[in-house]
Amino acid sequence: MKKTWKKCLALLLVASLLAVALAGCGSGSTTSGGSSSGGSSSSGGSSSSGGNSSSGGNSSSGGGSNASSGKTYTVKIGGQWADSSVHSRIWTEKFIPDLESKSNGQFVVEFYGNNQTGNEMDQLTQLQMNELQLGTFSDQSASLDPDMLLLPYLPFLFESEEQWDKVMDGEIGQKLFANLPDVGVRCLGVTENGYRQTTNNVRPIQTADDMKGLKMRVTSSDMYIALFTALGCSCQAMTLGEAYSALETGACDGQDNAYNTILSANLFEVQKYLSNTNHILGSLYIFANESWYQSLPDDLKAVFDECMADAIAWQRQEYRNAAASDLQGLIDHGMIVNDVTDPQSFVDATAGVYTDFYAKHPGTEEIVEAIRALA
Repeated sequence: MKKTWKKCLALLLVASLLAVALAGCGSGSTTSGGSSSGGSSSSGGSSSSGGNSSSGGNSSSGGGSNASSGKTYTVKIGGQWADSSVHSRIWTEKFIPDLESKSNGQFVVEFYGNNQTGNEMDQLTQLQMNELQLGTFSDQSASLDPDMLLLPYLPFLFESEEQWDKVMDGEIGQKLFANLPDVGVRCLGVTENGYRQTTNNVRPIQTADDMKGLKMRVTSSDMYIALFTALGCSCQAMTLGEAYSALETGACDGQDNAYNTILSANLFEVQKYLSNTNHILGSLYIFANESWYQSLPDDLKAVFDECMADAIAWQRQEYRNAAASDLQGLIDHGMIVNDVTDPQSFVDATAGVYTDFYAKHPGTEEIVEAIRALA
């Protein structure tokens, strides 16, 4: 009996030890597997659509900044400009390397410039659907909130870049973009697109009367159509990607853009005259998908915000530093450049644009007066 009892006791002891060992192995395997599979699933999900990453962020964000540990987020950015343009370089030379470095690789960024995912309106739709998470958008995005997003494009509103900075970075800027989250978009800041100038193949522009009869390529924005109609032009709305062909074939006589865009889009190849009309100081909005942005854990959101603010400041400085060389590049390519002789004639000819804008967008006159007070 004693022997039998001892054998049973020994068997029970062995069984207990085995159970403990197996439990320990099982626990270590789960932890390791969970961590590995969590990182893989987050990265794989992000790569496929960006939406999966956002959803994963939502589920983990309740844990605060610690929830980001080991998880990667893919950020897909859309762009319209050539690689050489500062509007592309803000991403490739500044934002992307900074974000990937400062997040220790937890952000993986894919940039699609040169309209690879479609034109600006296509990209705006993709952003709202979270197929893109970030992008740079012009006044063509104004359908999101016409009252506010069109207002900065009123002609001759900004007398200087310093005034523009005060508006975009201050309380007025916050008011301009406050309603966007309601339509699934967040404005992270505004980059500069320079004073817009007029190019054409017919004649140098000296006064407002010289604009009459020109066939102008414009954006689909109501503001540009109103502006050039007031100057006596016929307007053909199209994206920047379509402008070159229209100018080359003569379907349009001219267009308007800042030096940088005229240069990077090679419009000097199909345009002869460049007249410094300075009619609009261009604003380009950096938009993010709101649900994706809100899904980011707090620690990564702080890194993201810091990198974005730094990139916007970098873009403005780069843009302004390059303005003179961009103009010289256009001259070197053979464009004939002139300053207008009667700037006030343009202001007078477009005064009705303000009257019509105030009638269509009640309450905006007060904002315009606040902007003018900062000049």
